[in-house]
Amino acid sequence: ALSSRIQQVVLKAPIPPDLASAIDLAWKALAARHGTAFRIAMRSSSLFEDSEASSFAGQFRTELNISRAHLLDAYREVVASKYSLQALTYRLKKGYRDEDVTVAVGCMLMVDAVSGGVAYTVNPVNAVDRSIHIDATWGLTKAIVDGSSAYDSFVVSRSPELSVASSSIGRKTDRLVCYPQEGVCRLDTTGDMADQPCLSDEQVKEVARIAIEIETHYGGAQDIEWAI
Repeated sequence: ALSSRIQQVVLKAPIPPDLASAIDLAWKALAARHGTAFRIAMRSSSLFEDSEASSFAGQFRTELNISRAHLLDAYREVVASKYSLQALTYRLKKGYRDEDVTVAVGCMLMVDAVSGGVAYTVNPVNAVDRSIHIDATWGLTKAIVDGSSAYDSFVVSRSPELSVASSSIGRKTDRLVCYPQEGVCRLDTTGDMADQPCLSDEQVKEVARIAIEIETHYGGAQDIEWAI
């Protein structure tokens, strides 16, 4: 009940004029580069989210395929999700004070993905294993992040050169895609699509190559969402 009440306070609150103006200017800057037909993905990030002592990525909301008309409402939804039941419970268990957890809303151009997924530059359950682990599915990545669909898994060896060491192809009976105007929907896969790998070996290796570049840039193991 407390979680719901706090979220409603955020959702009903007016956005400060200077913040609304800054968001509007940022949208116009994107429009100047990409025209008026684009949509955005609104993502969350937070202090401590991927620190060594904690990992609560995925607890806050993601709003996909958002138009200018719903930009500020979607912004409120992401900010309010700091007070979701799972996020509140996690912080209480970890001993994080509310005022120490600052939330950011990241906005980027929406990709109407053919396939997407997550890449780990080390084995997520065995840090000694330096293989790149890639999970992938048809459509948008969200289906993997929230665990709502089956997916394909690939392991890529780094040496002597990038190569697909193993793969496991899941039965992907549905996929999440963008509506033409705004928002997303879940569609059934048709024909042989459900049992086909959603990436070719060359695409798997290309995702791995980019993941290694990002790892090199940041100087440590990475957990990366990607889309084609």
